[in-house]
Amino acid sequence: MIISKYVHRFPFDGYTAYYHSLRMKPVFLTTEEAEVFEEAMRNGVKPPLSNETLEALKEYLIVTDSDEGIIDYVRSHVPDPYICLAYFVLSEQCNLACKYCFLGNADIEAPKVTKYPMSHETADKALAFFARQTREDMSQFNDEKEIIFYGGEPLVNFDTLKYVVERSRYYQEQHLLGPKLKFSMITNGTLLNEEIVQFLIDHKINVSISIDGADEAKNSNRVLRAGGLAFPHIIRKLRLAQSMGLRFGLSITLSEETIKDVQSLINLLDDLDVDSVCFNILLKSKNFGVEKNYYINATDFIIDFYEKTKDKGVYEDRFMRKLKAFAESGLYFSDCAATSGSQIVITPDGQVGICHGAMEKREHFIGSIDDENLVVGKNAEVNHWNHLSPVFKEEFQNCEALGICGGGCPVNAQKLNNTASIDAIDKAFCIHAKKVLEYLIGELLKYSVREAEECV
Repeated sequence: MIISKYVHRFPFDGYTAYYHSLRMKPVFLTTEEAEVFEEAMRNGVKPPLSNETLEALKEYLIVTDSDEGIIDYVRSHVPDPYICLAYFVLSEQCNLACKYCFLGNADIEAPKVTKYPMSHETADKALAFFARQTREDMSQFNDEKEIIFYGGEPLVNFDTLKYVVERSRYYQEQHLLGPKLKFSMITNGTLLNEEIVQFLIDHKINVSISIDGADEAKNSNRVLRAGGLAFPHIIRKLRLAQSMGLRFGLSITLSEETIKDVQSLINLLDDLDVDSVCFNILLKSKNFGVEKNYYINATDFIIDFYEKTKDKGVYEDRFMRKLKAFAESGLYFSDCAATSGSQIVITPDGQVGICHGAMEKREHFIGSIDDENLVVGKNAEVNHWNHLSPVFKEEFQNCEALGICGGGCPVNAQKLNNTASIDAIDKAFCIHAKKVLEYLIGELLKYSVREAEECV
């Protein structure tokens, strides 16, 4: 028997956690037990531990006869590409010029690839194209599908948003799209009015509104294209949506000002009765950079937020995805739908891409909605993206976060490493994944110790 090469040791006060990065079930030994265990394994003898502990060490692959075959087994279970999500970019134009925008909106003078919004004709072709991709695997046809309205600012083109929602019924009635189709929208909120809010409510569209914190200082990077801060306008529209009964979430970019003050954000959520949040860690762009310790501090903020809101029932998507994977010991192959091979991006001119984060320069675009022979799931570049999971990369095999990371953002990795290759490592995300993993293991240890003490 050997200690698996995938095992990592996490020292805590009085304990050592042994964690297999692919089995994802930690075993906790006291410091004394860990010393005895390590000594026995070095000498090739059975560790003098309780039968229960020895069984746990074997079951969770801390000790094993061989590591041979395990990574091949894991890789064979990575799902093949299948399109179930489509970003409909209704317009590349935006009425804001956020300083950190990774789509280039901070540069007011820079022209967009398309200056015109998505037409009804293009939207109809986009629906047909998306529907055709969902029929490539009929065993998944009845599973949930999603269309996300995106921009620029999608409400610049509310007319086409309405058209897509209403026209999609035809595709479902004709069994061209499955019965479970949901709509979501990511918006800066400034163009909301009573008509739009009522439409969103009537059609049960999931709405995520972008804001960076509870006051003007924390939203200083979120500015109007015409000049001035967007914050007062956003708050006013949030109040409107709240008064009309629209349930919405907040998409919060973690600026360096935002991560200094978690409590004011929690107070804002309480005030607006918001229970769904998505934190966006800043991505590198040509116009915006961050301090050296930003990624550490941003992750600390996310963990602190979870600590302070977990009893309130607030769901934060980024953290909760990892918590779910850890709690269920379920390997987390991909941190985004682009690298899982499950999404497409359709621009106003009908171009089909893999990642909405690469839209500004039309990188990683693979064709057009007019191409009747384009099967996204079989496209070579899509399959390349599908194999960006850390489990496929030899340089990640010794990483403690191998099974929980998901690999981060390939586009951000390109920019951080100043390379054209999407195979680069998103080093910023490495910091985030490792800190979250250590926190989760530590929390499980606290829970286990409490349970043991209560049983005495």
